[in-house]
Amino acid sequence: MRPSSQFGILKAIGTRTAYLARSVTLQVLVLSVGSLVLSVLLVQLFEAVLPSSMPFQLGFSTLALTCLSFITMSLAGSLFSVWKVAKIDALDAIGRTAA
Repeated sequence: MRPSSQFGILKAIGTRTAYLARSVTLQVLVLSVGSLVLSVLLVQLFEAVLPSSMPFQLGFSTLALTCLSFITMSLAGSLFSVWKVAKIDALDAIGRTAA
């Protein structure tokens, strides 16, 4: 089943576009923050394991700016999905056939 058909079914049963937009945005935010937490922990682990002679240093400001940029781009991408969901015609999305 295509994702658009899933959204089409939800819209056909009366789900509001605002609810779908909040749902998509929240899911993207949870996944982004979760992956960032895991990534930062791994970076800190590698930084602790690497020998001090290794030229690797990731400052707090660089890490914070990268994390903020990642979340911003993820949310911007989710807005594109929300825009596509808002344009979906419920009958077309679930596979209406021409009569």
